[in-house]
Amino acid sequence: MRAPIRWLRQHSPPPGWSALLLLVAVLLCPALSFATGGWHREGWLVLPALLLGCAVGYTLAAVPLHPALAWAALAPAGGEVALILAARALPHPLAVAWEVRRALGWAWTLSRGQWPSGPWPGFVLLQDGGARVAALLGELAGWARDVAGGRPVLTLTPFLVLSLYLAWLVGAAGGWGLRRGHHPLVALAPAGVALTLHALYAPMEQVTWLLGFLAAVSLLALRTHWWHLLQGWRARGVDYPDELGLEFHVFGLAIAGAVVMGAALLAPALDRLSPRLVADFFWRRFGEPFLQADREVRRALPPLDRAGGGIPVGVGGGGTLPREHLLGGNPALAQEFAFEVALLPPETSGTPLLWRQVTYDLYTGHGWAQSVVEETEHPGGALDLPLATEGRREVVQVFRWGGTRERALAFLGEPAWLEPAARLYLGPGDTLWAAVAEARAYRAISWVPNVGEEALRQAPG
Repeated sequence: MRAPIRWLRQHSPPPGWSALLLLVAVLLCPALSFATGGWHREGWLVLPALLLGCAVGYTLAAVPLHPALAWAALAPAGGEVALILAARALPHPLAVAWEVRRALGWAWTLSRGQWPSGPWPGFVLLQDGGARVAALLGELAGWARDVAGGRPVLTLTPFLVLSLYLAWLVGAAGGWGLRRGHHPLVALAPAGVALTLHALYAPMEQVTWLLGFLAAVSLLALRTHWWHLLQGWRARGVDYPDELGLEFHVFGLAIAGAVVMGAALLAPALDRLSPRLVADFFWRRFGEPFLQADREVRRALPPLDRAGGGIPVGVGGGGTLPREHLLGGNPALAQEFAFEVALLPPETSGTPLLWRQVTYDLYTGHGWAQSVVEETEHPGGALDLPLATEGRREVVQVFRWGGTRERALAFLGEPAWLEPAARLYLGPGDTLWAAVAEARAYRAISWVPNVGEEALRQAPG
């Protein structure tokens, strides 16, 4: 056991194995934040893109190259990696194992002076990967034509390719900067900017990854600073007590903990801060060009138009209504499971029923306008809201959602009873504007108009 440890110490890369592990932990924060944000079904591909970029950037930084030359190689390489990952052009491990077996068979046949039959080993894999990349390039070309022609964009692939490319650049910047001796806050600034921008679009719970990022980058700064101190002392022959390292790390951990705790306390208030003077100055001068560019970007990259959750507040809208199904959003909604509902007792009248998730609000093109008057917590049970029951009948519903994230609840007609607990948003006159809960299943009792098709046809107007 001592031999491997001794070998690791003798071959420790700058600035040490622990710093490299912390670097991976730091970079995993923005990658996992994106992968769990629900942007794309294959959003997890940012993990290999970012880690591969970090490894290549760190390795290339060890070569005595000018930064401009190194990044002239890293930038196009990232584009190729993004295309290969997005096209799923990498072969399955079982397919690779089969081709390796074929290659060994070829070698054995050639050693006996015979020419083997069949295609060259690996040729089928290369052919399949090339066909996948070609299909992806054709899809990107069609997307570019749609964007240039002002037509609706119905593909999410360009957003995925762009995300993978940015992940590669963020990872390469972190690996390159740390290996070249830059301060971790400088080397990992692109990762921090990417994570912060993602937190602005993603639901509020994604701020957890931001806190993890702050903790990991603080520890990384601590370790790299100590490593550089040791290198300088050893180069100058300075003697130092062993206890100094313990005191240094304890003091540094205290500072890192204070930074993370302060950020955790400040995080809930970030969503409510409204710098009016700066915002007004900006929008008076640059509002229209920015909105025009924002509309074009959202049209070209549909996932941006369905980002966010909770009660985002922003120029042109925001509000409490969910932002994941806005116009121009995910075109594959028909294939997504929304919810299952059962009526107790089962409905036998044959009258069509309307499932209402939220009440009407003003749609601005960038979101829903804020029209909530009051927000209150409902513990479960009867709703203390004004309700007209004349000409209506009671309906009991049991819902099961396709996930557990927080969402607006759906009802038939006007709800009178709700279980479990939920957060209620009330409009003018104590009317129920929306009910939001994080529940996979819930039960509701509501009142619906007791009219049929003939009654509606005979109604005046």
